[in-house]
Amino acid sequence: MATEALRVAMAAKGETAESLAQKVHVDPKTAGRWVASGRIPHARTRAAVAAVLGKEAAELWPEPYRRRDRPWFRPWPELEQAAISIRSYQSLLVPGLLQTEAYARAVLGTGGLVPPAEVEEIVAGRLGRQAVLSTEAPPQLVAVIDEVVLRRVAGDRAVMAGQLAHLATLVELEHVQVRVIPAETPWHTGLAGPFVLAPRRDGIGVSRQPAPRRHRERPGRHC
Repeated sequence: MATEALRVAMAAKGETAESLAQKVHVDPKTAGRWVASGRIPHARTRAAVAAVLGKEAAELWPEPYRRRDRPWFRPWPELEQAAISIRSYQSLLVPGLLQTEAYARAVLGTGGLVPPAEVEEIVAGRLGRQAVLSTEAPPQLVAVIDEVVLRRVAGDRAVMAGQLAHLATLVELEHVQVRVIPAETPWHTGLAGPFVLAPRRDGIGVSRQPAPRRHRERPGRHC
């Protein structure tokens, strides 16, 4: 477990939550949450902690660094990690960062176009990306989705009930907003396809649209 790796590394260096917090310039309570509840610090803080403990950040918090996705998609999780905000528009699906495990598996497994083992790999990667919303300095996420996304059943009604309950929980977070476009809204340009905007902390903006045609696969595969 990530928390165990952190505890072992701290013990080896004789560090406490208080001493570690002082060295990386965070509140001691913040460092305490890394150890007690497995909270994942922001990328810069992870690097600072790793330097103090003489470890690689991926050894202490492996989940944000795992790569289970297609090669063309692999840069995107890293860009999500560096983003100060993520603005996502989806006309067909709940955005990947907000999906439950059951919903993601239902979407990816429908139609038999993806081998079961591959489905599990992609689901695991998608759930791993969601750790960005639990960091010490998470991006501001604004998800705009069409009402039909909430009404179309993925899997079965139990899966959808769980997904809707998950969204209701997430919107209680200060850094997560979900906005719904009513179904009666006339056709708009957003229906031409999903997109994501993710300006980074260094001021550089990045965006993502569906994969180039030669890479396109079934909808939702890497959302």
